[in-house]
Amino acid sequence: MTWEPAPLSEVVELFSAVRAPWWIAGGYAIELAVGRAFREHADVDVLLLRRDQLGQRGGEYERLERLIQVFGGPE
Repeated sequence: MTWEPAPLSEVVELFSAVRAPWWIAGGYAIELAVGRAFREHADVDVLLLRRDQLGQRGGEYERLERLIQVFGGPE
């Protein structure tokens, strides 16, 4: 089975329901900041504060875990 990264728009749509602050990071972040694409991407980097990754905001941890399972990346 070949892993295919989710499109940026799909990742943004799914994470928009997360109440914790999050950001697009990595190559996409640079491209969004300068307003143009430089290359193809093999993944979408999403940044969360460590406290939110550890589930300090109640039920958010379970939702984040489900997103990680969906967009976990290549093995």
